[in-house]
Amino acid sequence: MKKHLLAEDLPVLFYVLQPSPPYSPVYFSEAFKLFGYPLEDWYRDSEIWGRVLHPEDRARVLEKRNFSRRRELNFQYRIVSKSGRVHYVKENGLFLQNEDGGKLCWLSIIVDFTEWLEKNTQENNIYRELFDNINDIVYISDLNGKWTEVNAAVEKILGYSREEILSKLKTEDIVAPEYLGLIAKKLREKIEGKASSTVYEIECITKSGERVTLELNSSIVRNESGKPYATWGVACDITERKKLAESLKESEREIKALFSALPELVLIVNKEGKLVKAPSTRAKFHRKLKPGETLEKIFSGDDARFLMLRISECLEKKAVKKLRAGLHHENKEIWYEIYISPINKEMVVMTLRDVTEEHQAMIALKESEERYRDLFENANDIIYTHDLQGNYISCNKASEIITGYSKEEIRSLSFVDVVAPEYVEVAREQFRKKLRTGESSSYEVDIISKDGRRISLELRTRLIYKDGKPIGVQGIGRDITERKKIEKALRESEERYRQLAESIVHQVWTAFPDGRIEFLNKNLLDYFGCSFENVIDFWVSKVHPEDKLGFLRKTLRCVRACLPFEMEVRLLGKDDNYRWHLIRAVPGYNLKGEVVRWYGTNTDIHNQKEAEAKLRYFASHDILTKLLNRTEFINKLRASISAARSEPSAKFAVLFIDLDRFKFINDNFGHEVGNEFLQVIAERIISCVRPHDIVARFGGDEFTVLLNSISSSSADVIRVAERIIGSLSEPVVIQSYKIFASASVGIRLFDPSLRTPEEYLRDADIAMYQAKKKGRAGYEIFSHQMRTQIAKFLHLENDLRTSLERRDFILFYQPIVSLLSGEIAGFEALLRWEHPLLGIVSPKEFIDVAEETGLIVPMGYWVFRQAFHQLRTWHEMFPNCSDLFVSVNLSPNQLKDPNLYFKIVEILNESGLTPSCLNIETTEKAILEGQDVASRSLLDLRALGIGISTDDFGTGYSSLNYLSQFPFRFLKLDLSFTKRIESDRKSRAIVEAILMIGRNLDIKIIAEGIETREQLEVLRECGCELGQGYLFLEPVPAEKITEILRRGRTLGPKAFPTSF
Repeated sequence: MKKHLLAEDLPVLFYVLQPSPPYSPVYFSEAFKLFGYPLEDWYRDSEIWGRVLHPEDRARVLEKRNFSRRRELNFQYRIVSKSGRVHYVKENGLFLQNEDGGKLCWLSIIVDFTEWLEKNTQENNIYRELFDNINDIVYISDLNGKWTEVNAAVEKILGYSREEILSKLKTEDIVAPEYLGLIAKKLREKIEGKASSTVYEIECITKSGERVTLELNSSIVRNESGKPYATWGVACDITERKKLAESLKESEREIKALFSALPELVLIVNKEGKLVKAPSTRAKFHRKLKPGETLEKIFSGDDARFLMLRISECLEKKAVKKLRAGLHHENKEIWYEIYISPINKEMVVMTLRDVTEEHQAMIALKESEERYRDLFENANDIIYTHDLQGNYISCNKASEIITGYSKEEIRSLSFVDVVAPEYVEVAREQFRKKLRTGESSSYEVDIISKDGRRISLELRTRLIYKDGKPIGVQGIGRDITERKKIEKALRESEERYRQLAESIVHQVWTAFPDGRIEFLNKNLLDYFGCSFENVIDFWVSKVHPEDKLGFLRKTLRCVRACLPFEMEVRLLGKDDNYRWHLIRAVPGYNLKGEVVRWYGTNTDIHNQKEAEAKLRYFASHDILTKLLNRTEFINKLRASISAARSEPSAKFAVLFIDLDRFKFINDNFGHEVGNEFLQVIAERIISCVRPHDIVARFGGDEFTVLLNSISSSSADVIRVAERIIGSLSEPVVIQSYKIFASASVGIRLFDPSLRTPEEYLRDADIAMYQAKKKGRAGYEIFSHQMRTQIAKFLHLENDLRTSLERRDFILFYQPIVSLLSGEIAGFEALLRWEHPLLGIVSPKEFIDVAEETGLIVPMGYWVFRQAFHQLRTWHEMFPNCSDLFVSVNLSPNQLKDPNLYFKIVEILNESGLTPSCLNIETTEKAILEGQDVASRSLLDLRALGIGISTDDFGTGYSSLNYLSQFPFRFLKLDLSFTKRIESDRKSRAIVEAILMIGRNLDIKIIAEGIETREQLEVLRECGCELGQGYLFLEPVPAEKITEILRRGRTLGPKAFPTSF
């Protein structure tokens, strides 16, 4: 201890780094404070070396300190302290390695020779004080091996006085003969300039005849002409370090041996999921694992994410995670019992035991030597090693607890210091016997603790070998002091065991190898409802008949092989009900390795099994309706397809049912009512089919039916479909609401050409879609023509998407004209598609597709933008036309867009038009379907000044209440009235009534579809002010309108008599 403290006070510095990147610091000696920085900075500040190195030396030193490319260092450089003083230092460093070449740590020694260098020519007493206070031998010798200077450390290390060394002895008198050649070789290298300095190890013989190992770091001293005339160096006593390294190597071998016997796969993994280490064990894996691999590379993606989640939980809670999971590799699923245990904040050790075939207890392994030593440290027995002289080298924590000595104190003792005097000779004889035979031995001794207590130990010892030669002894000592009072200890132990067994929730039992029961706890007796004696007689009879044979076979196999036992069985309780139990048993051994009893527990897992059964049920059923779910229906359909291929008469049909207006029900009545509605629908569908038919909820408001064992005729299937449609059309009363609904049904009959469930479901879905298009509340049987129609639909959709990207659209404009003056009041913008192959395509050919696919929304905003900018152009070209407005149709899907108002305002601002120049056309049906969102958007736009008109008025609901709710600017009279107005008195009356309503509500009426002068005259007579139609002008491109406006706003004589 004194030597250590002295070294800390001298300018000899030591530091130790971890053996692998980023080479984090492990230890810095107190002497580093010499440079003015707190010791904590050397540990925490990774940039400190760059700051303290002299600028002229920095690049050279940092290059040399690239540890990944070097195994040792030997060089001189300068360090600038925090105060600015320059220190001249010499550093020697190397990686300490185990016998396999593996790196244990990086160790460097730095000697500050600043004072020696600066004051070499000054008073010798200053030089001598520094020189003599260094713990390592510092020397100067001539080239013949005669020492000319040496410090006082030589006497401590070699036993010779300075006077003896300087006056009588030379190198060959002290160095072991086998090392003289090495010294001569290293001297030649320095003299010839092959090395500026050399670092190597030699053995020297002390004055007392003992051998010590020195690490020699020496350099050549040259005169002014460069001629070598002496050597100087530092010799560090590394004898103890060498012994420690040998001990570490032996420890490594022991740990490897331990791992090689383990049956588990062991992985050391960091929090990023990278493999740090995978020690070799007996566990079989499909390939060799390499450090740095990620869990995603080792296992499947889902498995890796599952394991990473568990690892995160383990690190977060700082608790061991135990789980059982199926992991996948090489297309196989293997079940593992997994323990995940935190090592530190960054890493976990994960052990995976293959429990597919085996049921063995898993051993938690450790990543590093410190982790491995936990097993050593936490053992209840004393574990120690000593050299061949009996001096203790290492011991575990139990040694401190049992003997009362600290580890440091124990390492300063030999076995004769602690073994009771009467047992010393016994211990020596056992040691001599081991040396003679090489065999391990077991024996008992008494030792004396630090406080004088006598402790009895049962020792098991073996020799430690190096290179085939014994170098020490390893022993395990079990405290058997209390065993001397065996009778009392046994009674106390049994009582403690009984109390423990009675206090836990498990059923606990022990039995002898011949099957005789030794102990049963109260929980077990209470479960069976009988006494200890009765249980012995009918134990096996309580196992469920279906489980009994497997239970007996496995029990017999495990007992014969002395293997741990684990099995789930049902046991009959006192209430005559069977409950699932997990029975576990492990063998107990005596000191001779013989099985003397079996220890077992029965754990009630009945609730867990029931929960697992529920999980399996919900994995195949819809929770809400209790029908089969999509996955299970597909499985059933696949089985029917397979059966039909092997048995031609096993025909079937698939019905795809989609509820009409379910979204309306859900949105208006709420999800609770919607859920109850679906439950009623499910019950009604079940009531319409046979018991062996399959009904499933496919998703949302979609249901599927598999009709098995049907005839070749479709009549039976149609009758079922009609029953379902009729039943679902009946009103449903929920929470005082009377709800009406309907369903569209698609039917796919059996077809031997179809091979997969997906094909049947695809065709049934197509048929359902066709039924919905025809008006809902009906059914359609799939035909191949439908697939052609769908293909045409998809082709048209793809063309539309492509054209939308390329802007293959154009706007036509049809004037809205004053029927009194012929003056153009505004225009209706009408979309046309310039198809690259088909030319101009009318909206009736593609609008339905655009609506259904949602493409109508971006198309609609494009129309707004084009129409607004075109009107702005006409306003600028023709100042007298600045009051012209443009009317744009708004689709139902656009009305449902909550961003409609903001989009139109944005486009309006871009165009620079005033809101009154714009008019939006929509239909009564679209407003009603859009509900509150549509109403709010239209009212906000109207408040902004944009006109709103309803299209095709008179053909829908035409509710007067609907007219009163919205401040319409225009009502467009449907062309069906215009066509009949001159010949049908009732149509004329309706038109007059609509015009009167318009006048009273301050709404202008626009008549559509005016094609004849006669229609024009009647409309004028009825008081209609505005109209549009082919009589005036068909829809034309913007260029044609521009030409017309150049001539004036009044249309020519095609439409009006000259009196206008």
